Amino acid sequence: MKIDYKDLPGYRKRSFRLKRKRVVRLLILAALLYLAFDLWNGYQLRSGREFLLKGEFSAAEKKFTQVEKLRIRRKEAYEALGITRLMEGNHQEAEALFSSAATRRVKRSVFDFQPVFSSFLDNGDYQSARIYGEYLKLYRSELELNYYLGVAYNGLNQLDRAEELFQIANRVPSLRARVDAQMALLQQKRDTDRSYYLYDRKGEPIAGIRISDGLRISLHEEFSSILGSFSSDSGVERYLTSKDKWNKVYLTLDREMQRAAYEAFKGYRGSLVVVKPSTGEVLAVVNSPPSSPENIAFERYYEPGSIMKMITLAACLEAKVDFDSFFPFNCQKPLKLEGRLVYDWIAHGEVRDIEEALAVSCNLTFAQLGLKLGRETIASELRKFGFDMKLDSPFIPVNLGEILKEEELSVVNLSIGLHPLRITPIHATLIAAAIGNEGICMKPFLLKAKRNIEDKVFWEQKAKPLFSAVSREVAERLSWLMTEVVENPRGTGRRAKIEGLTFGLKTGTAGEKSKGLNAILIGLAPIPRPRIAFAIFAEGEGRAELAGAAITKRLLELVKDRLKEMS
Repeated sequence: MKIDYKDLPGYRKRSFRLKRKRVVRLLILAALLYLAFDLWNGYQLRSGREFLLKGEFSAAEKKFTQVEKLRIRRKEAYEALGITRLMEGNHQEAEALFSSAATRRVKRSVFDFQPVFSSFLDNGDYQSARIYGEYLKLYRSELELNYYLGVAYNGLNQLDRAEELFQIANRVPSLRARVDAQMALLQQKRDTDRSYYLYDRKGEPIAGIRISDGLRISLHEEFSSILGSFSSDSGVERYLTSKDKWNKVYLTLDREMQRAAYEAFKGYRGSLVVVKPSTGEVLAVVNSPPSSPENIAFERYYEPGSIMKMITLAACLEAKVDFDSFFPFNCQKPLKLEGRLVYDWIAHGEVRDIEEALAVSCNLTFAQLGLKLGRETIASELRKFGFDMKLDSPFIPVNLGEILKEEELSVVNLSIGLHPLRITPIHATLIAAAIGNEGICMKPFLLKAKRNIEDKVFWEQKAKPLFSAVSREVAERLSWLMTEVVENPRGTGRRAKIEGLTFGLKTGTAGEKSKGLNAILIGLAPIPRPRIAFAIFAEGEGRAELAGAAITKRLLELVKDRLKEMS
């Protein structure tokens, strides 16, 4: 008799128990696998978060994308990718990712919202903070969230929404002082209908936005030529981002110095630039006409003329040229040099020494000194003073002077500042600044700092050297030689002399006669220990000893007291 074991008593019960055990084991295995994947995903999310906070966006995105593909912690992956897009500045993609995250009910997050908010607000990125905050409010209820989101709306000048959020945040005792500060600023905006974004070096507002219609307002006429406008592609406005206009941008400009420069240059075309030699900060800039598509001070090239004699003289001092063997020199008629006649404006007669040669700006003296030194020495000295150097500027582009390429460079022309040399007003100022700063030229800058709505600095320019032109001893000698241009009875800068102020100049006249020669001048004041270096380029005004001296005199008369205050 064949017995079917399946018919034995208890078989079916044992079979059921075995199946149940298998199911339980499978469920436990599945749970363990899920937990392992969850832990792995958590690790990937945390790793991505660390990469993101260090600014390594590609590495962070790779981690978050891996998590998103596994679907276990997809909501968190969408949120993390959304934050990544905000930090990259891609608001549209961020909003789409946050929308995907919001459709899922999981409420945990690998990110603490306060550091993320801080990363946006501390850098003045209120649009990103707004997008992130509105997403968080869909599933989080912390009262603190309202403060951060309120700051974002206040920064964006959406005052009603900001006030509504601050009223909620004010329930948190630890936030009340910060809420009060934000509400005071909000009320000030309401009362004045203005939000200022551009400030001078002392923190006085220069320009802002009228909140009711978004139009720009300029507060002081003297800044008009450097600011430009919303409608024209000129001035500082061209280089400000939309984010800058929600924050506080501090320029290096000194209002008193700017006003003096503006008044002194009224009625002229070209540019006037003032720089602090010890730091490179641009204290004043006047561009005329202000509507020029280029920034005249920083970008327009001119033939430099006799201001280049300072560089020829620097090369002579470094080479220890024996001036006693050259002087006295009788400047009476043109000399044939390099196969052509070289002229002076006037016959200077007897030029007793190098001091007088510089004072009267004798072309024949400096042409011969240049030939004595040679082409390579003069070209090398020019490059030591910044010629042919490329300057990386984080704000407005700055062009430095160039030695234009030619088959045969004229040593005479290099020595007295004629073609193939060309220079910008800012570079001319830097040559004077290097002489006034013991031979070291500091990198010029106009943008000083950026602060957010909570007055925290999130970008700042530090003073740093650009090049070392000459030794301290040579620079000091050059400074005192520049005073001869003013003090010598025959000096080309004598008409600028001011009682009680010792300063130095070097004049130059260059350009095309058909268009009218340009009056060019560089200067240092006071001497010793110059507080300012300046350059004047007055287009079509002829000899610098006339128009250049008149502008200089007016400028220094206006800032004479300010110079005493400057450290």
